[in-house]
Amino acid sequence: MELLVTGAHGQVGRAMSCLVPTLRGLSRSDMDLAGNCDLSPFFPTPPSQPTVVVNLAAFTNVDGAQSPDVREEVYAVNGRAPGLLAQQCTRLGIPMIHVSTDYVFSGRRKRGETNHPTDPTEPINEYGRSKLQGEKAVLEAGGIVVRTSWVYTGPANTGRDFVRTMADLADRGVNPSVVDDQWGRPTYAPHLAAALCEVAAVLAGEHEHLVPADLPRVLHCAGSGDPITWCDLAQATFAATGHEPQRVTPITSAEYPVPAPRPVNSALSLEEWVDAGLQPLPAWQDGLIHAVE
Repeated sequence: MELLVTGAHGQVGRAMSCLVPTLRGLSRSDMDLAGNCDLSPFFPTPPSQPTVVVNLAAFTNVDGAQSPDVREEVYAVNGRAPGLLAQQCTRLGIPMIHVSTDYVFSGRRKRGETNHPTDPTEPINEYGRSKLQGEKAVLEAGGIVVRTSWVYTGPANTGRDFVRTMADLADRGVNPSVVDDQWGRPTYAPHLAAALCEVAAVLAGEHEHLVPADLPRVLHCAGSGDPITWCDLAQATFAATGHEPQRVTPITSAEYPVPAPRPVNSALSLEEWVDAGLQPLPAWQDGLIHAVE
């Protein structure tokens, strides 16, 4: 199986490259999704089989996406480009996996409930709305959507993520105040990368037990274990790095105003993933241990 991955320099793309050394990764310098979305230069004619495209590229600055100054770019990258890529994949006879977000949900579910792939979507910020637009375009073109949430790599990340930020604060002696009324599922990037490779193997016809028809068109993939809050994750990161978790003070969302409203409960249901026969991700606690090693 050949894998072509857009957004290959991001957290999950780097993790997938470690798992699949032969992976062909495209970065923004290779293909600007806000402009030209032509995949044809990256394939022979006809494409070698089996090949799977995984679209990880996205405008991920949730608060930045609220700015009218970047609105056109946000919707070009998150809303328009995924559909164009999926259309090209369909014409080439290549399966495509598009990675999306829990932020397509409103977050109004009660604590303890989870959001299922078939539940109504009602994003409450521009990032979520742009990602939902991209999802719809991908599905219309015949691709598969995998939603995930709260992705992190930890201190090994060359960029920034929540766990790395909390680990840095812990080491620097900073005692942060962290929101404790938003619920979700943290996802360790290498665990997500392995899961996407499994889905790709199914679509390529190389899975030991599953065939493409076994997979729903929309799947949820995130760390196992009970949903938690950002404060829970911050305290767990402090503890995992040898610091006192009590140094993290829980606060409400109202006490930490940000440009983009966040869903209160965007926890993803994982039942459909398991029901499809796919390997569940390890618990988020296991991912955190690996992240801070």
